[in-house]
Amino acid sequence: MTKEEFSRYVTLMGQTAILPFYIKSENEEFIHAGTLTLVEYKGMFWAITAGHGLPESYQDGIFIPHKDGGFYNLLKVDGGVIRYDFKNNKAPDDPKYNDITIFNFIGKFGDKNYYKLDSNLLEEYDKKYFGWSGFPLKKSQNFHRTKDPQKIMKSSLKKDEFGKDRFHFMQALTANIKLIKIENNLVWGYEDLKDVHYAKDNIKKEQGYSFKGMSGGAIFLYRKPDCISLQEINNDKDFFYNMFLFIGIGIEHRNRKEVIGIYKDSIIAKLDILIDDVKNTLF
Repeated sequence: MTKEEFSRYVTLMGQTAILPFYIKSENEEFIHAGTLTLVEYKGMFWAITAGHGLPESYQDGIFIPHKDGGFYNLLKVDGGVIRYDFKNNKAPDDPKYNDITIFNFIGKFGDKNYYKLDSNLLEEYDKKYFGWSGFPLKKSQNFHRTKDPQKIMKSSLKKDEFGKDRFHFMQALTANIKLIKIENNLVWGYEDLKDVHYAKDNIKKEQGYSFKGMSGGAIFLYRKPDCISLQEINNDKDFFYNMFLFIGIGIEHRNRKEVIGIYKDSIIAKLDILIDDVKNTLF
């Protein structure tokens, strides 16, 4: 694998624990609303997103594109899904800022990877930059009620260069953000979207894609190259777990410069509150 191929592989693997989600409008249109991040904590499986991507009407359904065509309603999963909202109107400068919606599942969602929240080997990860993976609106398609989602999805499902199934009507993006600080359960970074190189497509743009739609997507650190010989790992899941350290979810790109995320300790604190409730509800 060449250096360029390895870079693209890292980019694609960083996108294997996120999902795009759609909501249905009053006109029966499917509108791309944001990104879900899949995590595992204390033997339970969760999906997390930024609450501001979900309008009040989302109780009717949150829809995930499926390989067989059509949309999969996240709120009607066999066995049930439990939903929790942590939302207020505080500014992100406030340490009490909350903008998280959490879903709990009985089992895993298909063959997707999950970030394990019990890993904390920070010294083995590069802290100069962090990755932010999500599904920007600029690279996603909405579905008017006159369109046939099943036909569009099936025709757009292609194998990538590494043999993975990818939809082409929506494309994930991984941005490398300069890490400024982690403080008061918030992650702060900087990216002005100027002269951006996209490893997956091997292109450079004077003005990068907007991060709108990526709210709720995972932010993570990369493993230091000298800590493990990553290129010798030939198992995708082992590579994923060795390469990336989850540190939270992205929620805002303020003034097209400051990137703000919710740090994983805040997310874990909320999951600890929820675990007993989940057990009492399901069992």
